Amino acid sequence: MFNNKYFCEKCKKIQPIYSKKINEVVELNLGEMEYEKEIGFCCVCGEEIYSVEIAEKNKRTFNRKLKEFEESYNLARLIEAAADGNLEIIDGKEAVFKKIQDILSSKNQK
Repeated sequence: MFNNKYFCEKCKKIQPIYSKKINEVVELNLGEMEYEKEIGFCCVCGEEIYSVEIAEKNKRTFNRKLKEFEESYNLARLIEAAADGNLEIIDGKEAVFKKIQDILSSKNQK
């Protein structure tokens, strides 16, 4: 916590750290979700170091990806339900429909 320096259990000292990002896959009830997780390592010995700041950053990233995953799942369910019949657009809901179209077009471009 001293300008990117944390206590290393192996070295028994406060050491500078570097971080790496890895892709982690989490199994959820609705399927698998992949997100980018950051891990801190000691610059001297290479041991993994726990950092509250990195843990909070990972939690924010996970929650953001989980929200995106839920939105895409709900959107997929909406499309599946509409595939059998007609998707009715109620007056005043054109903005929601436009947003759904934008999301679908951006997902198709990826």
